[in-house]
Order: sequence, then C-alpha cells, then structure tokens
Amino acid sequence: MDYVDLYQIHRWDPRTPIEETMGALHDVVRAGKARYIGASSATVGGTPPARAPTRSPTASTTSRRTPTSSTRWGEVAAARGVPPAQVALAWLLSRPGVTAPIVGSTKKRHLKDALAAEELTLTGDEIASLEKPYVPHPVLGHF
Repeated sequence: MDYVDLYQIHRWDPRTPIEETMGALHDVVRAGKARYIGASSATVGGTPPARAPTRSPTASTTSRRTPTSSTRWGEVAAARGVPPAQVALAWLLSRPGVTAPIVGSTKKRHLKDALAAEELTLTGDEIASLEKPYVPHPVLGHF
C-alpha cells in the first residue's frame, strides 16, 4: 500500500519531547504516507481526548468498572452464544460515528472475534441493557 488513512499512536513516550513526536508524525503526513494522525489515549496541550458520551466498560480505558456492567455483557454474550468480546465490539460498531475501532490482538481468536463482531447486530433492548448501568469515569493512568 502507498499510504494509510489514519496513523494512530497510543500514548506519548514520556522520555521523548512532545514536539519531537508531533514533528515525526507531521513528517509522515507531509511525505504522503498517512492522511491523518491521531493519538488514542493521549492529551495534547493539556486538552483531554474527545470521548463518546457513553462507553463500553470492556472497551474503556478507565481502571474502574460499574459493578453490574460486566455481568450484563456476559449475559448478552451467553444468550447469543458468542464471546463477550464480540458483544463489546458489536456494541462499539453500533455507535454513531464509529467506523473503525482500534482493536489490539495478541491471539488469532482476537482477530476472529473482531471479524465476527461486524456480523453481530445487537437489538435495541440488548444495547439498552448494556448501557443502563454504566457511569462514565475519568481516564486514569495518563500524565
């Protein structure tokens, strides 16, 4: 491929000046290797990253979960006969504006779940039951 649409970094390297990282990312765009750049869980100039109004507890970057939320994800998954990861990704894909979630995988089954989630359509009742107990929390562990 000649270029990627989005080149995404995860976090800033605390040992590298932000100006150096941004300069390198800018060079990638100027060279035509990426159309856009992004940072999935970093702040820029003290501004927190944009967040969806409602987030999946399993896809969240917070270290706390709403006590009953993980049970509901498992209940929907069990009722559907699929792994909870597929339900979480199917929910994420049902959100307006989400076209390509970033999925980390270390095992072949992670990729299989991600691909299968695209075929899984949750009902309105399932979505409502998944979202009902969730309370947004601030992102933790970032500087």
